[in-house]
Amino acid sequence: MQTEKKVNSESEKVQMSRMTNGTKEPNDSAGSETSVEAAPKVVSQTSSANVSVSIKEGDASQTRGTWTGRLDFLLACVSYAVGLGNIWRFPYYCFKNGGGTFLLAYLVCVFCLGIPIFFLEISMGQYFTLSNIRVLEKVAPIFKGAGLASQVMVAWINTYYNVITAWAIAYLVQSALHISELPWKSCTGEYWETSSCYDPQSTTNFSNESVPIVEEFWENRILQMTDGIENIGGLQWELVGFLFLAWAITYFIIWKGLHSSGKILWITATFPYFILFILFFRGITLEGAMSGLYFYLVPDPVHILSPSTWLDAGSQVCYSYGIAIGTLYVMGSYNDRSYNCQRDAFLVGSINSGTSLFGGLVTFSILGHMAHNRGVDVADVVSSGPGLAFLTYPEVASSLPGGSLWSILFFLMLLCLGIDTAFCMVDGFVTSLADLWPRQLHARRKLFAFVTCFLFFLCGIPQVTRGGVYLFAIIDSYGAAGIALMVIGLCQNIALAWVFGVDEVNGLIEEMLGKRPHRAWGICWKYLGPALMTLIAVFFCLNHEPISYESSNYGTYQYPVWARVLCWVMAATSVSCIPGYALYFVLTTPLPWREAIKHGCTPKPCVKNYRMTPRQSMVQVSNPILVAQNTSSSRSNGSAENDDAKEQSKN
Repeated sequence: MQTEKKVNSESEKVQMSRMTNGTKEPNDSAGSETSVEAAPKVVSQTSSANVSVSIKEGDASQTRGTWTGRLDFLLACVSYAVGLGNIWRFPYYCFKNGGGTFLLAYLVCVFCLGIPIFFLEISMGQYFTLSNIRVLEKVAPIFKGAGLASQVMVAWINTYYNVITAWAIAYLVQSALHISELPWKSCTGEYWETSSCYDPQSTTNFSNESVPIVEEFWENRILQMTDGIENIGGLQWELVGFLFLAWAITYFIIWKGLHSSGKILWITATFPYFILFILFFRGITLEGAMSGLYFYLVPDPVHILSPSTWLDAGSQVCYSYGIAIGTLYVMGSYNDRSYNCQRDAFLVGSINSGTSLFGGLVTFSILGHMAHNRGVDVADVVSSGPGLAFLTYPEVASSLPGGSLWSILFFLMLLCLGIDTAFCMVDGFVTSLADLWPRQLHARRKLFAFVTCFLFFLCGIPQVTRGGVYLFAIIDSYGAAGIALMVIGLCQNIALAWVFGVDEVNGLIEEMLGKRPHRAWGICWKYLGPALMTLIAVFFCLNHEPISYESSNYGTYQYPVWARVLCWVMAATSVSCIPGYALYFVLTTPLPWREAIKHGCTPKPCVKNYRMTPRQSMVQVSNPILVAQNTSSSRSNGSAENDDAKEQSKN
């Protein structure tokens, strides 16, 4: 009798272990659509209510590490969110869209879209310990394509992001080689200077045809740009080498996983603020700085209804906060289950937007000084291209005592900002794909990360040709941001807030943090965020303007027709994954198409079987696919339990 009781007890333990850790079955494939992700059979609300499935012990978490310290996650989020977009892209968009007008649109997007979605994605990654592709596959299987689309967009971002870092390294090297006097400080007859070269320290020789030396150095020395994308020119081997260096640094930071790089973040995340404060106090003391700050802070009513203003504001928020591209899920997945990610969402959001606003103060104080020296309006002081940061900051550095030192520190700051964001995005990309094929890729992570970095390096080479900046502008506007980013973000938001449901999301967060989120979060997730993204996308489609590029040498360059087509093809490569996967899901599901869609909008049992309403239980019980899966799972578990009991009885 004692032996029999012992056998039954051990059998019950085995059964409970299998029920509560269904995702750890060896035959569970992360990429399979019909894999059994939870052992308990869902037959009624009563039976499912007593089951608590631990997603934290899923297949991906077996090889996923955690942050080495509590502040590592916070610094990683700051490093990821506070990047080149705050210092390089945000001032550029402000300048392009009327200064204060863009600022107003940006703040609306921050509070309705940026911080709420940031918190949503971090919390879902923390709960499921998975990338966004696998999270969407669990909560709304038919929307898995939105996760795939985000990774295509990350691939586009990764192809061009380190190009900016390569430019920063080029300036850093030039600053170090010219300690006595920076090469863009005065016209000295260098081979890259033209007869229109203008010395910013003097106002006596300025005319409408004059080109400031900082612009000549940028366009003729660093970019050596041609007159258009049709004339791509040859490779700039100097920039190719700097691009390779940027990718080498990125690889050696992430090869063991982002969670193991916490101590590096202590330096790279804090150093930029030291430089920004110095440049700020120098900038506001320059003559004419107040006119630049007025342009930056006072809205212009002409731009407030412009679709491009709102598209750029929404795109900048998504880009800067890193939402809709999956990296936040991965960063959250390294957290402990009970980590207070809601607090960090507020904190990181405040730091992120505060850095953008502060960086804008620095940039526009310098632009005001440049406009004062040239006797023009702030809006006309420089071309509003993607190289705005490479025109304003070098000029103020050249006006400081010991200009070469400050220039070195500034471009070292840009290097830190660029590398910070780059390794976070690459790690998110690598981890997302590894979660799709865990058996093949998790064990070979270092090799996979190396191949990924090398391929992105090769894809970046066309952008460091003499005409590469024109291709760079296309990727920046269409492949890595713009309308595609809005559509992907909208679909992911619908999957979580509407299909899965705000109540369910709040329930998962309450399970982790012990407190239900305020209803304001749900309003932003379900209504304000999707409405804002929809309006921005509609405005863009109704008022779209063809892409152009402004430069001092060639004026406003209009792209040819084939390049404009390339813009939309680039955007479609990511967005097409959403309807493409939905169609694939419906066609491969052995149900009538209406039932297949309903099945695709039903969370998998391992997510909701512990908190089901009667209607949800009936949906899953009546679904033949789920019934077959659960029946098969129950039989396999029963067979395994009998085998275990027999073996223990023999012993």
